[in-house]
Amino acid sequence: MALVQWQAELSVGVEILDQDHRNLFSMLNELYDAVQSGIELAVLTSLLDRLAQYTQDHFQREEALMKACGYPDIAAHCDEHEQLAVKVSELQRRLAGSSLEFLSLELLVLFKTWLASHIRVSDFQYKPYLVAWTRSHSETAPKA
Repeated sequence: MALVQWQAELSVGVEILDQDHRNLFSMLNELYDAVQSGIELAVLTSLLDRLAQYTQDHFQREEALMKACGYPDIAAHCDEHEQLAVKVSELQRRLAGSSLEFLSLELLVLFKTWLASHIRVSDFQYKPYLVAWTRSHSETAPKA
């Protein structure tokens, strides 16, 4: 059973970012399945590291596109990204000396609630800017 489901209404209208979001949902579900089946600390650490790195890569793509299209509230959006990165780094640090069960639940709740909320609220604020920019720069806009 999936923890989170990608839904078409979460589309930000830019395929490369939509694909990133679908991948993040998939990775979160993979982590959830692993926790449900009872995993070792090394496996959880590896999955978390992969999810954290992919999240950072996505943030870089998204921030570059926001900058390119002149999105006016980019600083606040980047601050949200930084806040999540700090929380994830803290969870990674605590992972070595904590209860695996407690920490994995905390991690899943963080990503599940943050990801869907961030897309629906913050990402949808840049959507009109990126869609318009992508249409006017169709030859140079990044592809998925």
